[in-house]
Amino acid sequence: MVLALNKTFVLICLLMAACCVAAESAEKLSLASNERLIETKSSFAGYSAVLLKSDIQWNAWDSTMYGTLTRRGMEVVWEEESIIDTPASLAQYDMIAMNVRHKFTPAQIEGLKSFLASGGGIYITTSPCWGGNDLINEDFLRLCGAESYSFLKIKELTLMDSPLTEGFGQTKLLLPIWVGHTWNTEGIDVMSFVVKDGNSVIRDNEGKSLGILKEHGQGRTAILSVSPENYKFCFPDSEVLMADRIFDNTLRWLMPGGHKENLRPNVIQVNLPRRAEVVSVFLDNKPVKEPVVRCVGSLQTVSVPVASVKPGKTATVKITYKPLSKARNIETWVHHPGGEFCSVFKTPSEAVDFLVRLNVTHVLPGLRSAGGITFYRGIPGDVTYNKIKEYSGDYLSEYIAECHRRGIRIIGGFYMSNRAVLDKYPKAAWIGKNGKPADDPWVCLNNPKGQEHNIEAFRQLVEDYQLDGIMLDDNYQMIDRPCYCDYCKNDFKTYCQLQGITYKDTSSFTDDDAKLKAVWEQYMIAGTNVFCNKLKAICAGRGIPLGGWVNGVMSSTVHNAERFDFLGGMIYEVPAYAARGPVSILGERKFVNLLWAMNRLPEAMEAEVAEAVCSGNQAVGFWMQFYGRDDRKENWGLYTGKGGSVKNQNWFVEPGGLDSIARAFDRTEEMWLSWYKENIITGDRRFTVRSGVLQSDKLTIKIRNCGKIAAKKSNDAVDIKFLK
Repeated sequence: MVLALNKTFVLICLLMAACCVAAESAEKLSLASNERLIETKSSFAGYSAVLLKSDIQWNAWDSTMYGTLTRRGMEVVWEEESIIDTPASLAQYDMIAMNVRHKFTPAQIEGLKSFLASGGGIYITTSPCWGGNDLINEDFLRLCGAESYSFLKIKELTLMDSPLTEGFGQTKLLLPIWVGHTWNTEGIDVMSFVVKDGNSVIRDNEGKSLGILKEHGQGRTAILSVSPENYKFCFPDSEVLMADRIFDNTLRWLMPGGHKENLRPNVIQVNLPRRAEVVSVFLDNKPVKEPVVRCVGSLQTVSVPVASVKPGKTATVKITYKPLSKARNIETWVHHPGGEFCSVFKTPSEAVDFLVRLNVTHVLPGLRSAGGITFYRGIPGDVTYNKIKEYSGDYLSEYIAECHRRGIRIIGGFYMSNRAVLDKYPKAAWIGKNGKPADDPWVCLNNPKGQEHNIEAFRQLVEDYQLDGIMLDDNYQMIDRPCYCDYCKNDFKTYCQLQGITYKDTSSFTDDDAKLKAVWEQYMIAGTNVFCNKLKAICAGRGIPLGGWVNGVMSSTVHNAERFDFLGGMIYEVPAYAARGPVSILGERKFVNLLWAMNRLPEAMEAEVAEAVCSGNQAVGFWMQFYGRDDRKENWGLYTGKGGSVKNQNWFVEPGGLDSIARAFDRTEEMWLSWYKENIITGDRRFTVRSGVLQSDKLTIKIRNCGKIAAKKSNDAVDIKFLK
């Protein structure tokens, strides 16, 4: 079935299923003085965009852009920049979205000019500004109206009276001090421009341009440093609606002529709860042969070809599946990174009382720190936390048992240690490009001796405690912290020889060594895979899953997917809908959308949970850290930061924050059911659901081809009482 469809439209179909567009479902929650609509806007239904893959690995920009465009109903494909080399491939799209960090060839610059000449729009964001700047192409910047650029820190900016501010006019904006876990006491890093031509639409308090709109005949470009697609970057929690309005205005300005009349894909996705096991699919009582069935976040999607249903006609789709059990559709998680389950609470029972009150289904306590401190009885060489040593029983075992007794699953967080390893094997130290170890000594995880103690500690934790899974914390990837020790250099030399590639000392790489750098990156990814496979095998021996963290980057998610049984995304500095990208490409693997609980308005956290659910996530949670108990404090007698000059001492859960999280977690199933009902079908936007009923073993719906893009897909037409 799939092979018979045009390749491009198949990709669009699958990605549309993956993002699970919620065209009209809305969750209205108060956000300071505004009403925040947690919804998928349908005002750009029928538009299509190509999202250029980011050339940088550590930036969640691509995921954020994917999420915000699909949230607005657009069809989005994620492509390499080589698509620009084929003008016919680009011609079908209404816009290109990209980060400014791309090393375009002269031919690709001409390809972008041709796209503009045909009436296309190009949106360019420049954030973040702390890496990858060697990739910026100055010819492309000049195409966008910038003669030159520089970087600066700003604490405020002015949105000029322009197409961006239609509906509210010129506005001064004070930037947030906190963006997720980043503390911007000195201001936020942004790119500024010397304007060559075009209209400067954002300025700092010295008049420097932070954004340019430029017309190119029928086409248009918008290059912005503010990044309204990521409302967390430059907008405080109370101004989320302003960010939404600016981005909507930007899209309308970029594509004033409306969307192109492309051929429709003639495929819809009929969506079921993730746990559904499909048996058969019928269209008008005729079996659909080899239907494409895949997990996408909280859904099981079934692709149904509908070319036979002509405009104005209706058809019946019936999907049978194994009897559905009554079960939750959304998991609610809390991650305590610093052993709070034992350092803050007096007893395991008291620690679990907190989780129950918060309406948690999964808890992820940090059990082993990077310094080798264990919050359980570890192996020789690791440093056991004092309270654990002094406790009369086994604190962690009792905590696990109490969690299980109350229906909570516990996933153990595990950091790779450096202290114990380096005490035993000093030559296993991580070495920087300058040939020196880090000021805070670190271990080379590529070195077998660097792995030995960590694997022994990991095995003991898995075998001695009845955990429901293990999550490697964010220090296991070699690519994130390349090592230049003798072992790594010699091992990379062997790697090159086996592939017939001329070796060069990694510490002497220059910009001219781009191809060899790529080989080196693949070497580090391969080394991380080997290491993680050893840990995965230990978990498999006990029948529990191994998970790992990514920061929400789609490219990072790709090379991590096969490494783990499930992934967690640290969605701290970007909106919850940034997880749409990773969710769309993970298939059976679960993705935990971990949000940031510190320094957030309580209403914003509550709204963000709804945003995560309405983005198709199966699991949503919060990172939160506490230092102790004091019944005089807000938030149930738990206190967080103490203030001062140290960053993490300024992490606070705002008063009322825990109550907001508890309310949101308590309502996740209600949120999901409302969202799901509006998303029984996705894909070809001409089709709507006229009626239907979901039963324990089958879903039957009547669909109609409206002949044009429909404003609503469902109109509350499907009976899903069985799921309630």
